[in-house]
Amino acid sequence: MKQLFILIFCTLTLPVLFFAFASPDVKKTDPGLLYSKQAMERLKKEIEAKNKNFDATISHKPYLPLPQGTAYYLAVEGAKVARIKKLIDEKANWREVVALLDAQEKADTVYFIKYKSDKQVRFYPVDFEGDRYTPITTENVADYTQDLTGSWVYSYGEKTNYSEESIVAMFVQSELKPQPLSLPATTCIRYTDHLVDTNTTIFTGRVTREITSNYANNPTIDKLITLAHDFPGEPEWKENKSDSYYKKYLQDYEKWQEARRRNVDEKLSKTTEFKTLLQKGYEEVRSSDSVHHFAMDEFESYVEKYISPSASLALKRKRLVVGGCSMDTGPIIHAINIARLAGETCCMEIFLRSHLNILNDRFSRVSDGSYAEPGRETYGRELEFLGTRLEWLIPGTLLTSRNLADNHYRGDVNRAGRAMAELEGRKMIYKNIEGLIRDNSLDLYNRLILVFLAESYNHSLFANKQTEEAKNNLKVLQDLVTSFPTYLGTPLKKSIASVDPKVKN
Repeated sequence: MKQLFILIFCTLTLPVLFFAFASPDVKKTDPGLLYSKQAMERLKKEIEAKNKNFDATISHKPYLPLPQGTAYYLAVEGAKVARIKKLIDEKANWREVVALLDAQEKADTVYFIKYKSDKQVRFYPVDFEGDRYTPITTENVADYTQDLTGSWVYSYGEKTNYSEESIVAMFVQSELKPQPLSLPATTCIRYTDHLVDTNTTIFTGRVTREITSNYANNPTIDKLITLAHDFPGEPEWKENKSDSYYKKYLQDYEKWQEARRRNVDEKLSKTTEFKTLLQKGYEEVRSSDSVHHFAMDEFESYVEKYISPSASLALKRKRLVVGGCSMDTGPIIHAINIARLAGETCCMEIFLRSHLNILNDRFSRVSDGSYAEPGRETYGRELEFLGTRLEWLIPGTLLTSRNLADNHYRGDVNRAGRAMAELEGRKMIYKNIEGLIRDNSLDLYNRLILVFLAESYNHSLFANKQTEEAKNNLKVLQDLVTSFPTYLGTPLKKSIASVDPKVKN
């Protein structure tokens, strides 16, 4: 029980304790915002200049939708597979094959999209029930652009000691031929690339993947941290389950941390040992691709304060923090500090990418459970405060095309919807989302993505007690999907209805 309580304590308090220690300006930040007032004002001017230079009325190139279509679908394992595979290889029609299938082994119409890698094409049936359909992989890259209407694609698995012979197949009914993305959708993608430079990456060189539970060692940094921590009076933690003790301990620990910071400043002004170790450690880390340490965040905070913020940012961009578990805040702390330092040193492109990673929770973790997700804030208000055109940026990170820029920023539907619901200007942003869903010239897949975004948004409105607003939005959304083909419109209406917590599935 004691270990569990300490783990929870560390998880909940580490961000507060670290930012109080590492970021001298954090207490000067506007209420509720992550970054210093100075950094936000500087970034706001850069965003204003970017917005002024963006023309939403033009499109420099057409964005082509992903290949997509409809198909019959089957998934079979066991004794029937050999016969079914033989029929498919002989190019039998669907009627011949479907006669061999049980009801649970087939689907009359599925909507699919295609993705291409260097040597494979993957067919993804859109699955409203979560695990009914399995993607199909083919080795013929020409399948990506060819019209496969009337053809079979399948993935086959041989019998092993652990599994039966299996086959997953689709008989393509129709390859849809949507036109290039409409100007409103194109504007969203262009604005995203205009704001989040596709030629810039957060991390540089051969990035160290640093799992927070497994660190290397550096003797110089060891000595520096030992010297910094050589300060008496740390409050003693005692097992006590009362809230009042917990709060008092946090207050005492923060006071001790503040006294220790002042002690470090005093050591710097009176001794050369700390300065020498700091400079030596900085040079070692800067010149190496792999040196890291259990206290790198603390070490980089000293570099920031006593060498320069830009030097600290350069070190942070050399390592990618991987979470040790669902409750590990290390990746988020690292991203926030990169964004903060980028904001303070006028590296807007790095700031936006890192902050969008926080908003979209785009981090690597050894393991991750859904129970941890509610505690991870989106911090969308920072982008709203800066004057970002979120009615373009949010859909621009979600809309997709076969010819997006290689480093185009890609968002997460669920996190984006949650972030939108927390914004003061949410209604204006959502109105643009509704307009894109209403646009029949936009391909089905992109409209479908935006319906999922709308569902996430309204789910978050319910969670935020904005019940009437969410109910009205869902009524409109139900009307909007009537223009979708039946094979999408019917499951979408059911899915939209389920967003209301009072609707029983």
